[in-house]
Amino acid sequence: MGITLRDIEKLDPGAQFLNADLHIHSYGGSADVKDASMTPKAIIEAALAQRLSVIALTDHNSDANVAEAIALAQPHADKLLVLAGVEITSAHGHVLVY
Repeated sequence: MGITLRDIEKLDPGAQFLNADLHIHSYGGSADVKDASMTPKAIIEAALAQRLSVIALTDHNSDANVAEAIALAQPHADKLLVLAGVEITSAHGHVLVY
């Protein structure tokens, strides 16, 4: 049947402020993370508990835990977006890449 004007009128037309953390390191992803409790599962649970809307796993020179974090967040896709990221070491410092 298609989308009607009534369907469109139900949508929120305004911008929103979201809580986000775009610089998270995980155990097994970043060599400098020594806290074994910083697993992708624990990170997703903490993000949900803190009502974050967007997070990015940005381990040092590794995307080892990104796919797991994205998969764990799938059942909560209406509340949490997980961005793939990495913190790349360069000659001039670190660069966050999403």
